[in-house]
Amino acid sequence: VFAIALLVLFYGIVQFINSETSESKRSEGKQKIIYGLVGLFVMFSAYGIIRFILNTFNIHLDSNYLGF
Repeated sequence: VFAIALLVLFYGIVQFINSETSESKRSEGKQKIIYGLVGLFVMFSAYGIIRFILNTFNIHLDSNYLGF
């Protein structure tokens, strides 16, 4: 899921850079950059919240299910 957000972010950056003459393409690139950044922020926030809850309640997982 992180990879998808990174791909959208990088695609938006490339689209923004390559469309220096077309304002509509630049705005599409900006939107994709914003979507990618928001997606990454949400995913990292969810990861932090899960880690906080697990540490607060002293929950230790036997398996590496969540990648911690």
